[in-house]
Amino acid sequence: MSTTTGNSQTTSLSPNSNCLAVGSGDANMTTLVKFMAPPNGIAWYTTSVSTGNPTTTLATSVGNGVVTFLAGLAVTLTQLGDGAYNVTVSGQIKDNNSLYNYAGQVIYMSTAAPVTPPVVEQVSV
Repeated sequence: MSTTTGNSQTTSLSPNSNCLAVGSGDANMTTLVKFMAPPNGIAWYTTSVSTGNPTTTLATSVGNGVVTFLAGLAVTLTQLGDGAYNVTVSGQIKDNNSLYNYAGQVIYMSTAAPVTPPVVEQVSV
């Protein structure tokens, strides 16, 4: 289940974890992602993706005694055109000895065009 607040979206990943994704609204579509356990608690893995760095991968497993975000967990930004994009997660999360597998699970959706700086014209007086 995902909930959206402003430019942030929270997605439940397992019974004891979730992630928060926050879009910056910039032209590079920069999006910050925090993987937390317990839900909305400690951020065990924080990363960001953008048009210049569309995929990041967790190098080493991290977590607590209940939830482990396993090495190889990948976050990917996919451009959809007209400024729209999705951020997805792929990989595995271990929660209370159960393994949760993700393959392109959408954790953030943006349908708005990125903010473009205004063009300012200088006029001589």
